[in-house]
Amino acid sequence: MNCSNCGAPLTPGQTRCPKCGLEFSQPVPNYLPPAPSPPERKNSSATPWILAGCGGCGALLLIPIVAAILFPVFGKAREKARQITCASNMKQMELGFLQYSQDNDNRMPLSTTWEDATYPYIKDKLRCPDVSTGGSGYAFNSSLSHVKVTNYPDPSTVISLFESSKTEQNASDKLTSIVTPGRHSGGNNYAFLDGHVKWEPTPPSP
Repeated sequence: MNCSNCGAPLTPGQTRCPKCGLEFSQPVPNYLPPAPSPPERKNSSATPWILAGCGGCGALLLIPIVAAILFPVFGKAREKARQITCASNMKQMELGFLQYSQDNDNRMPLSTTWEDATYPYIKDKLRCPDVSTGGSGYAFNSSLSHVKVTNYPDPSTVISLFESSKTEQNASDKLTSIVTPGRHSGGNNYAFLDGHVKWEPTPPSP
């Protein structure tokens, strides 16, 4: 132990510094407790690894949850896109009907050859995107076979083309082969004699 005033070394039992004469309130003790050692530092390098591992496990747990939420959303978006594509196809085909009728005394084509008759106006073989094989997936309302469009005072209510379960070329019937349940979100697209196309959740009455 050293004197707090001059720094001279002291021996146990002394009450005065032999160098500077500083008196102590108590004699120098025989035993001095060792200075406390600094606290042991824990290895903190493992902490980031532990945190990273916990974060990775959390991410792995979230992946199936997020997938379960997003997959139905993506599925609905894809189906909506197919429904829109199908409606666009039917719109082109209906315009082909109207152009054909303008060149043929306002008459619709024969129900047995309607696809062949309208092909020159459409210039394409269109098919419902939900139909992978066979025909187009569409059928012509055979009630309109070779009928004049002007016979109908309200053509916006007359179905001329619909989604059909028939797969042959030039498929047609009196709305008896409508796909049930519908191809697109439980419904089908229908083209009307005035040229507009509409999605319906349930088959309309013939």
